[in-house]
Formats: sequence, structure tokens, C-alpha cells
Amino acid sequence: MTFRSLLRVLGEAVVLPLATFAILSAARVPEVWALVGSAMTSILVVAGRYRRTGTVSTLGLIMLARFAAGLAVALGTGDATLTLAKDPAFTALVACGALGTLFAGLPLTARIRRELAAHPAAFDELWRDGPGYRRLHRRLTVLWAAGLLLESAAGFAIVYTVDFTGAVVLTRLLGPGVLIALSAWTAYRDADAVRDRVTVAAPRPSTSDPMPERG
Repeated sequence: MTFRSLLRVLGEAVVLPLATFAILSAARVPEVWALVGSAMTSILVVAGRYRRTGTVSTLGLIMLARFAAGLAVALGTGDATLTLAKDPAFTALVACGALGTLFAGLPLTARIRRELAAHPAAFDELWRDGPGYRRLHRRLTVLWAAGLLLESAAGFAIVYTVDFTGAVVLTRLLGPGVLIALSAWTAYRDADAVRDRVTVAAPRPSTSDPMPERG
């Protein structure tokens, strides 16, 4: 992950929603709806990416589903704490879904990697012909599931032990922090595996002496 992309993630996932929450709270909007309003920034992020690329990524779909779940809880209960607790609950569901992708065509991390690939056909070839590469992404997907479950447990602890505003801030920092860490490690291991495969596939120069020319 480059420094520029890191700044973009922090802006979209931390600064923008927290600033929206602060503005709505200052305007005396009820906590539950200030929370929903801050989550609506995810719609803007996904819409912006769709406008640029014409597609909605797997992570984009997760963001939309998370917002829909939060809106449903807010409308159904009107309880700000339950609406905030929806985030760690949804994260746990995503972790279970990630484990489920191990039995699908592409595990979660491979699916995301393919969506980000400049040349998806090259990824498809690597996936088809590289059993070690497939094993790597299955292990990485298990790692993501474990990391998301730990994030979920920490999120629940924050929601129910910290004051509401503090919990909003901490959970907004927790989620992107975990995502950045998992994404960075995945990108490192993926690039390392691709580099090793290219090295193995490269033709080795001949070390034998050329045959002497016959006069």
C-alpha cells in the first residue's frame, strides 16, 4: 500500500465519517441519526469509485451491506448503542463469509487481488497454474477471518465499555487500522509469491562452454 493510497483510505474511512458525525452532533441531530449520517459517507465513496471504474468491488459491496444493516437497526430500534454495535456484529459475519469463500472458486483475498489486478488474465493464469499461490491465498483468507473476528471482539468491548462519542471514534479507527494491516501483509506476501514464481519460471543461462568450432 502506497502512502498516497493510505491517506485516501484514512480520509474515506476515518476523517470523512468522523467529521460528518461531529457536524451532525453539533447540529443537535439525535445520536442514532448522526451515526447513520456518518455511515452514509460510505455510499459516497462507493458511488465515486463506481463513477471512475464502472464496477462495484467486493469491498464496496461489503460497505453497502454494512450501511444497509445499520440503517435497518436504526429504523427498527432507534437505539444508538445498538446501531453502533451493529459494526462489530457485521464484521463477525464478514469473517464467517470469508471462511465460506474457501469453498468457493476464489477465496476472499484472491477475489480482492483479482479485482485490483491491472491484468486480470495474468492473475487467472497464475491462479490456475500455481498451486502454491492458491495455498497462499487460502491461508491469507484464514488470516483475514481471524483478524476480523479479533476486531469484532474488540469492537464489542469498546461499544459497551466506553462512552458513546469515544466509542464512535475508537471503532472508526479500529476498523480501518485492521484493514490496512491485513491489506499491507496480503500485498507483501502476494508480491513475494509472484516474484518467486517469475524467478523460477525465468530461463536459466547455460553454464556449459560452447562447443569449439571445427576447422
